[in-house]
Amino acid sequence: MLNRILVGVLVLGTGGIAATLAGQDAATSSLPEWTRGACWYRIIVTRFHNGDSTNDPQDTQRWPSVRQVRYFDPSPPGMYELRNEHYGGDLQGLRARLPYLKQLGIDVLYLSPIFVAPSEHNYDPADLRHVDDMLAVANSLGKIKNESDDPSSWQFSQSDQLFLEFVKEAHTQGFRVVLENVFSQAGVMTWARRDILRKKRRSPCADWFRMKSWDPRPEWDTDNGYGNKLIPLRLEGDGFSPGAEAHLHAVTKRWMDPNGDGDPSDGIDGWAVFDAPRMPRATLQRWRQVIRRINPDAVLIGDFVGVFPMKATFAVPPAADEFDLTIDYSLSDSLGRFFHIERVGTDSEGLIDSLMTVHSAQAESDRRGTISAVSAPSLGRLLNKIAHDEPSMDTTAAEAGAYDNWRLAMAVHFLGSSNPMLYYGDEAGMDAHGGSSARQPMKWDDLPGGVAKSSDPNASFAGMIRQLNNIRRRFAPLSRGDFRRVPFDEERPILVFARSLPGDKVIVIINGGKGREEVALSIGWPGRMVGIVNPELSPGPLHPLLQKKQIAAGGDKKSALRLFGSRQFADEWGDITVTVSPQSIRLVIVKDEEPRG
Repeated sequence: MLNRILVGVLVLGTGGIAATLAGQDAATSSLPEWTRGACWYRIIVTRFHNGDSTNDPQDTQRWPSVRQVRYFDPSPPGMYELRNEHYGGDLQGLRARLPYLKQLGIDVLYLSPIFVAPSEHNYDPADLRHVDDMLAVANSLGKIKNESDDPSSWQFSQSDQLFLEFVKEAHTQGFRVVLENVFSQAGVMTWARRDILRKKRRSPCADWFRMKSWDPRPEWDTDNGYGNKLIPLRLEGDGFSPGAEAHLHAVTKRWMDPNGDGDPSDGIDGWAVFDAPRMPRATLQRWRQVIRRINPDAVLIGDFVGVFPMKATFAVPPAADEFDLTIDYSLSDSLGRFFHIERVGTDSEGLIDSLMTVHSAQAESDRRGTISAVSAPSLGRLLNKIAHDEPSMDTTAAEAGAYDNWRLAMAVHFLGSSNPMLYYGDEAGMDAHGGSSARQPMKWDDLPGGVAKSSDPNASFAGMIRQLNNIRRRFAPLSRGDFRRVPFDEERPILVFARSLPGDKVIVIINGGKGREEVALSIGWPGRMVGIVNPELSPGPLHPLLQKKQIAAGGDKKSALRLFGSRQFADEWGDITVTVSPQSIRLVIVKDEEPRG
């Protein structure tokens, strides 16, 4: 079936019927250059790769093979085990996989908590001064003696040093490194709590926490929604207590300029706040100033996903002087609805609105940007939303035919967002509904030395992500450009939007349906030439006759993903018609050049 859709007039360069958001180049002028158009990769270190078995906890489980699709019991006991079991993921394993992440096109490594904590997930921090030994060098922390709250007494353990070596190697390979953690509370096993138990009010940490009583024994106020596993920091004035903030600032300097020489190149590139709604605004403002003084190129990121909505603390969204970047999750549900296997094309307007929201932060302020995420530990994976009507722990999405739709959804994510965030395992086609199931160990094709690959033998999702990143780099508007709404027939399974920089525009057309579609565009004047690019996101071998036409496919001949191009001239009315095959993408490349005579 061939459907014809007339897309409303799109004047790219002389106005237009769709309002244009402020340009990202202008909007992010005070953001570090490396954040503009970056591809982020979110990693739960303990579940990514086991590179050194000598640091494994005693109860570490065997790393599951890619062939073990259903390797955990979906019942609550199984979920509990998946949440708490150790699989041995460590910094050595992550370092070994840096070449793989580089090939994938990743720019920034966003790491889950790595500091000392009693849990497997490390979100209950016990000591922000040190890296957890289970992620680095076994039993190294026990060798550290006589430390106190005074930063001059702090030492670097072998685990700390191994992490700093990892940061150096990551920087050498071209990555930035950002650490996520909980900063509004501390785990009940924190060293500061032990100090208070010994010294009571005489402890230098005595003003850090909310207390219920001091006598006969110190008792903490743990009424915070997390049971009794975390102790909230005490509010004083417009922020946390001076002692708690001073400790946070000292920890910040420790990991951003480890040798204290004023050169931050040996430290991390930023911090991410997991519990952002709980952080006082004044504390964030002061902390951000400290971060920028240490390294003007570093960032502070706010993550607002979870059980506590932004309004719990903030009456209005965070201001530009609180976070450099915030993580936006609005695309996830919209993509899940539009590309759902049973209802492709549903709520296209809602999806465009979500894309506009992703870009609106840049338009609102010249000091803050947005990272777009469609999968996350508490959010679940996008594939699950496409494959299932209700949140499911089923891992047979491939059998349900959801992978083709998922490829298109990821294309919207990467081509429609300026700073897409990939959650580890997405490029392997991992399926999870959220919580524990979204923390499954990474699936590698062969263990221990393979590359990420889905359990679907016909899929090469890592190659698809690599191709999408190649496209973003080749066509700059797709990673750094304005976002424009393009009117289209919302009754069809078609999505159309445009990204633009001065003199350079790309119109993205995605056909999520199973029939060919014709899309008519008004380019502006007769005779104008455009490029039509056809990125094929389905893997498979190239026909020998087509191999010469392959353009920047990225990958070997067996799993190459094709990127073909052609050109077309606008007709006497300044229009072009683009034919889009079922479940495929077309990119219309428009240059501000004189039309042919």
